[in-house]
Amino acid sequence: MLLIIISIAITIASNLIFYNALKKDFLSEIQTIELLKNFPLIIFAALIFPDERNYITIVLAIISAAAIAWSHHEKKRFRISHTTVILLLWNLFISPFRGIISKALLETWNPITLQLVTDGLIGLILFAAFFKTIKKTPKGAIPYLIITNILTSIAWILYYYSYQASGIVYTVLIFSLQPILVYLASLIFFKEKFNYKKFASFIIILAAIILAQI
Repeated sequence: MLLIIISIAITIASNLIFYNALKKDFLSEIQTIELLKNFPLIIFAALIFPDERNYITIVLAIISAAAIAWSHHEKKRFRISHTTVILLLWNLFISPFRGIISKALLETWNPITLQLVTDGLIGLILFAAFFKTIKKTPKGAIPYLIITNILTSIAWILYYYSYQASGIVYTVLIFSLQPILVYLASLIFFKEKFNYKKFASFIIILAAIILAQI
């Protein structure tokens, strides 16, 4: 039960920090910063779980994460808005432990049950904490919120099944593609500025995923 409580605390804090940063920065920037937590997650997973020590997949996963870091490096420094610094530090030092805890829980929990329990508890906590704000939510936004949460829950259930079937490192490698896809979508739907380095990182990650399948 202690591990579930810690996981819920990390999840709630991660969401609050993420959306606070999103209010003051571009979606493409925030999504790519999210991938930097793969570095410590890959390292910790390989150190803690013997079945995660597939060194080729680890190298490919690290290359994928490094491609994201490279895409943000400009003129001998990393161009990261000060509003995302807290998110960056959280992703590097705290957020990765959620993946470690999740894999430990999945040794005894079913992915669907684990996600429903955590979602239910998180929902109760956030509802109590933001009840006054929730009452002010426009009615037109409610269907989108419901759809978003359903899709997020399904995504995490699939993520957990992948943890059980393929492990953390391989799952991280596959899902490294997700923020880049969000970045490409932001170019199309929000007309954000094209960045050749971020597009190149998309190609690198896609190549790593293909190599991992061979």
